[in-house]
Amino acid sequence: MKKLIFIILVLCICAKVFSQTYFNNNYDYNQEVNSATSLINNDSSGFMIAAHIITTDYHALNLININDIGDTILSKIYYTDSLDVFYAGISGAIIKTVDTCYMLAGSFEIDSSTTTQYGDGILLKIDQDGDTLWSRKYGGVYFDAFRMCRQTNDGGFIAVGEKDKYNNGWSDMWLVKTDSLGNMEWEKTYGEVSKFESALAVEQTHDEGYIISGTKGYLNYNHYIIKTDSLGNQQWFKYFNTGNDDGSCYIVQSLDSGFIITGGIVITGMSKQGCIRKLDKNGNQVWLKNYGDITYDFLDTRAVELDDGSIVVAGTSIYPVERGWLIKVSSNGDLLWDRTYFFDTLRPCYFYDLVKAQDNGFAMCAWTQTDHGQDAWVVKVDEDGCEYVNCEVGLSNPVYIENLELLMYPNPASETINFETNYNGNYNNTKLIISDMLGRIIKEYNVDKSILTINSNDLQNGIYYAFIVVDKVVVNKQKFAILK
Repeated sequence: MKKLIFIILVLCICAKVFSQTYFNNNYDYNQEVNSATSLINNDSSGFMIAAHIITTDYHALNLININDIGDTILSKIYYTDSLDVFYAGISGAIIKTVDTCYMLAGSFEIDSSTTTQYGDGILLKIDQDGDTLWSRKYGGVYFDAFRMCRQTNDGGFIAVGEKDKYNNGWSDMWLVKTDSLGNMEWEKTYGEVSKFESALAVEQTHDEGYIISGTKGYLNYNHYIIKTDSLGNQQWFKYFNTGNDDGSCYIVQSLDSGFIITGGIVITGMSKQGCIRKLDKNGNQVWLKNYGDITYDFLDTRAVELDDGSIVVAGTSIYPVERGWLIKVSSNGDLLWDRTYFFDTLRPCYFYDLVKAQDNGFAMCAWTQTDHGQDAWVVKVDEDGCEYVNCEVGLSNPVYIENLELLMYPNPASETINFETNYNGNYNNTKLIISDMLGRIIKEYNVDKSILTINSNDLQNGIYYAFIVVDKVVVNKQKFAILK
């Protein structure tokens, strides 16, 4: 009996260890300009991605449904008329509805050569097969756009963005409430005539009202928060005017009924850093923390608050080249860990959205440069931000290695495979780690020469990741295949 219990415990532990999935994938449509702007969990432990495609003929929406290992289940293109332009919102623009469909917020611009109408906010509802159930446009005769939507407690929807009422370039924050079929119930704008205001995020609060975040300013723009009642009437606002150009921000309501604001803040002598600002339920600042290097970093996704009050946020870190950035902080804002991610070590890549996955890991999306231009990009990691099982967790000094290359040949390999780097002994503690597509480490080697040859008999047929890790930091990674 004791032996049986031990076996069951081992199996349970192994199931827990290997239950999380890992991938780092690009998604290309016809080698055009592609960018993933938002993503949400789907019904198959994967993700539904809202992507934007720019071609010589149209600016269109691409919805990509992927499974838990990043393989494409469905890809559909919408709004391909050459006279029209569709832009999806960014972080939080796509949501899953209570009836297991999807709603997307964005903007729809009509060709100005045939009409004086410059653009509308748009809501698009689709089913799980990607078929359009309905779409609605909202706005006036000038430029209007939605950036995010949420489903409300009554089954309707709330959307935010910007509205140019006078065609003078001074947009106002814009809040629109609809019923479950997209019929407008009311709309509100917030702003001053001589300033630019735009909303990026909205949440329905615990008191049935709404919290809106975005930016406000003239020449320099700063974080701007508005709290409303259930009908959109303003109750209070906070304008965090630092005198610098901090840009816009996102907001979520915290477990204690306060609020978490994420964005960037300009630090004198240090360019821009990522920042997280914690407010109480009345909008009073509890704490403000900055994160990042001395160059240019920003946290431009909604925060994910975990059950213990810790916070995970994604963004982009610029030095030495633009890379996706993910950080975790305590409930008091103390940094627990931060990691950067890339698709190609020498090319820029960005994060625009973040979701907590169904396996308690995280998925981030945006775009990466590739050989043929720009692709949509999605990275899936575990709850510690790792790209493979049991990576090092904690804080360490960042390693910036711009030109540590990794070549693999032959690929696919049948007998032996060579891993070649331009290693010259300058980097201590350099390793080659091979993992399977589930992130499980299969082999690990110390790198002390430029070419490492491995016998493929040690690996089964399949696709693997090869990571070059220097001082616990991933500095290059590639896929390879074994085919015997």
